[in-house]
Amino acid sequence: MGTGLCAYCILGRMLAPSCPEPPSEQHEPQALASMAPGQLLDEDPVTGARLTVEYGGGTGQVVLLTELNGATLRLGYDPASGVLSTMETTNSTAGITLQLQLAGG
Repeated sequence: MGTGLCAYCILGRMLAPSCPEPPSEQHEPQALASMAPGQLLDEDPVTGARLTVEYGGGTGQVVLLTELNGATLRLGYDPASGVLSTMETTNSTAGITLQLQLAGG
């Protein structure tokens, strides 16, 4: 299973509770450091869901962006530890945005 499908399942968990468990909330710092803004990490040919790197390169957070039919999911990772520190999900059709930040993140 590609990482985009996992991110899509996180985004769609309310609609599809049978989705597999989401990926780990932590990534290897070396992998995060190697990512470049705009890099396409995964694309689902059936749904059109795309997983890209929004920010990267070791400064600030590394943000992974999943986009699908007017819905977005941004997961922000600390580049030093690889720990997930922020999450933002937006449904542009409904006009709803939810932002979460871990304490100290």
